[in-house]
Amino acid sequence: MKLKWKIVIGFTVVVIIIGVFQGIYFQYKIEQKFEEYILETESEKITPLKNDLLESFDYYGEWRNPEEILYYYQTSTMGMGQNRMRQGMGMNSAHYSLANKDGVVIASTMEHMVGELESDLTGMKESLILNGIKIGSLIISEPLNNRLMEIQNQYILTVKESIFYGTLLMVVTAALLAFVLAAKMTRPLHYLMSSIEKISKGEHDYRVKLKTNDEFEQLGYSFNNLLDQLEKNEKIRKMLVDDVAHELRTPLTILRGKLESIQEGALEPSEETILRLHDEVYRLSRLVNELQQLSLTDAGILPLNKIKTNIGELVERVMEQLQWLADEKGITLYFDKPSTPCILSVDQDKMTQVFINLIGNALQHTNENGKVNIFIGSAQNCYEIEISDDGPGIEEEHLQYIFERFYRTEKSRTRSGGQGLGLSIAKGYVEAHGGEIRVTSKKSIGTTFTISLPKEK
Repeated sequence: MKLKWKIVIGFTVVVIIIGVFQGIYFQYKIEQKFEEYILETESEKITPLKNDLLESFDYYGEWRNPEEILYYYQTSTMGMGQNRMRQGMGMNSAHYSLANKDGVVIASTMEHMVGELESDLTGMKESLILNGIKIGSLIISEPLNNRLMEIQNQYILTVKESIFYGTLLMVVTAALLAFVLAAKMTRPLHYLMSSIEKISKGEHDYRVKLKTNDEFEQLGYSFNNLLDQLEKNEKIRKMLVDDVAHELRTPLTILRGKLESIQEGALEPSEETILRLHDEVYRLSRLVNELQQLSLTDAGILPLNKIKTNIGELVERVMEQLQWLADEKGITLYFDKPSTPCILSVDQDKMTQVFINLIGNALQHTNENGKVNIFIGSAQNCYEIEISDDGPGIEEEHLQYIFERFYRTEKSRTRSGGQGLGLSIAKGYVEAHGGEIRVTSKKSIGTTFTISLPKEK
């Protein structure tokens, strides 16, 4: 069922339920008010009767012929006039009964009631109090029937009909309003659905344009952001596929060409030729191994052989391996060694590769006679290793992609003989240790990579 019809049906059901409850409530209140009206009328009428009964008891000191007073009020001129009015309305005459202080009926206009208990009688009951003492009770039995019952029923029926037609009118009105509102509310949704259908058919440049000033507009904005991100991811994916193909194609082409030349006799299988072929095979093997390591990192199943390690000593060993590159370019490789050992449980081989990638990258992109600084500091919950250079820096628009696989910047950090996986692997290895790696850079000032590794708990 469509959302529009669900809204219409929902509105209609709510109105019907309200109408039903109104009918039940009004019927209850009408019956209650009719009963209260009768009781109030009788209460006003029997005040003289109560006064006469009290005066009689006060005069004689006991109940003496109280039935005469009861019959008098039932058949008196006022009573006869009221009886005629009652008979005209189809009502029975009221009957009066008197119970003593013990609750036994001692007089009644209905003789068969004499001797009955007050608690067994129905009707309005009024206590007779003389000098603060209860001397008896007056019971008025007056069934609500015939014409008055008919008037009450007719009135209730009229109210029910009014509620029914009013509810019916409200249902129609609510259904129409719900239909209009639902159409207006679902219009942006239909627009979004059609937009999704267009995009699924290949119109990837299509963007949603909603101006509703509500959640639908926010949804459209988020939808466009999602499309933009998907477009960027698709470009990165294509670039990744192209780069992988390129990295694999180059050594394979060299291998194939060299081997075909050897087969045709155009090239001697000398030791130098074999070494070059071996270098290309090593290059292929290294690329495949790095891609395998990245896939394990992405899956969160990279095996780590953690042992207690002094991070400062590990950095010093890497610096010793790369000192030749610093000397070759006249670069000052400076390490601000911490005064206290920084002991962490890490996989030494993988963290060594991380430092080789980052320090080697800094040396490659630092100008001659430049400087590369390494600093290890202690934060509240982690150790931070900073590797800074004073090279040309990285453009701001490239920073967010610097750790992407095979990503190349146009002017800076261009690969020189590598596969473009070094920073991606470094990021994966650091995160596998529960840490993070960040980069900051300014043009013509330099670049800083910061590694944060959590302390032992």
